[in-house]
Amino acid sequence: MTDNIRENHEENRPFTWWEKLKYIFTNPSKAFENISQHPNYLFPVLTIIIGMAILSYLRIDLYKEFYIEQMQRQFASQGVNFQGDIQSMAKMQGYISVFGVIIMLPITWLIKSGLVHGISKAAGGEGTFKQGFAAIVYAYFPMLLGSIIITIISLMVGKYDISATFAVILPETMKGNFLYNLLSQFDIFVIWYQILAVIGISYAYDISKKKASIGVLGTWIISILLATGIATVSYSLMGNM
Repeated sequence: MTDNIRENHEENRPFTWWEKLKYIFTNPSKAFENISQHPNYLFPVLTIIIGMAILSYLRIDLYKEFYIEQMQRQFASQGVNFQGDIQSMAKMQGYISVFGVIIMLPITWLIKSGLVHGISKAAGGEGTFKQGFAAIVYAYFPMLLGSIIITIISLMVGKYDISATFAVILPETMKGNFLYNLLSQFDIFVIWYQILAVIGISYAYDISKKKASIGVLGTWIISILLATGIATVSYSLMGNM
């Protein structure tokens, strides 16, 4: 009987940050079951935001070079002789890219969590927004891993524009069209994130994975279509300027 009490206590106690991180990658069901019972999200929020900001800063010089090359190519294609200080513009854009991560990540999580919360509650879920938000944020850790890998490769080869998306299978001549922009929204780490989010939401709201996927994958598909459409239209407008 004592052993059963101890076992139940071990199952119900909140995992340490290390246990949560470990199980996210090795046993996500176990991780998200515990996270749903103890939805403390401060650790993943700070870890991911700070981590992403640092990774972005590490590549800031490569970003500046990439930005200058892109601007020069754009001006040349338009026959424009730009007289401004492109170096200062690149420097400013570099810092914007770093601070943009700090601002956009929590906004993205809040929007996705809010939409998923509403859909999950409509599907009969019993969880709270806090539980759903914790699940979404913890599910994002593979994205941080992907950024670490991309940053290492980028620094090794000295090139900013390193892509791990499915768009790499297409020729460079297709860059900017709808299919290219669509495939640019997919990579292994994004898919991994969505799968973990489905598992996490199913535990957070005590619903089936099928119902959880409606909110998680539905919001993902909408964001993909919006991003693809905006990128395609923007590229077309820039090409016609």
